[in-house]
Amino acid sequence: MAASNYLGMYQLGDTIPLAGRTELAAWTPAPAILRVIHDGKVIAQQAGERIAVPLNERGAYRVEAWLELDGEYRPWIYSNPVHAEPLDLRSVQLPSNELAPEVEVVRNNRGDVFGRDPAVWREASPYFHVRRDFPPFTIAYCQWDYLTLPQQAQRFVAALAKAGARAEVVFIPGEGHISEILRITQPANVIACLFTQALRGMDNQ
Repeated sequence: MAASNYLGMYQLGDTIPLAGRTELAAWTPAPAILRVIHDGKVIAQQAGERIAVPLNERGAYRVEAWLELDGEYRPWIYSNPVHAEPLDLRSVQLPSNELAPEVEVVRNNRGDVFGRDPAVWREASPYFHVRRDFPPFTIAYCQWDYLTLPQQAQRFVAALAKAGARAEVVFIPGEGHISEILRITQPANVIACLFTQALRGMDNQ
């Protein structure tokens, strides 16, 4: 089971901000009766291997799976909860980077992410995958950003505009690549304002 929205995917025990479209989904290895429980009340139930529901209210959400054995339904899985809270930029929690111990991690020993093949580089670049039906983009870069990132931002926005997608680029004076995020909770922070504006636009769609 996991909950997700535009901020990423949140695991059991996490607190997910109700930002834009927020959804909880669960999968089972075999068909079962799946129930979504919100603060102790069943809010959705269906038979199958997957269930998904939108999260619109704060509270604790968990999933139960029941199997039919010998003519009666018996509990199979009781998940831990995911907690949902209204979005607060002063205390927003991003998804945890910690992996469960049973997850296998395969590392690239060469130290690079995409290897040495130019075809793989092209496939991995968003610049070569722009489409007219993309959602609106707001791309920001800073006065003291990392080398080449301002040019990349301008180039990507130009490609989006050429494809017919809505896009804008925002220049942030007096900040660097890291400081713009570290200061996100300060009043009138540009990134925070852009972020809030984008989320409100998603809610109004």
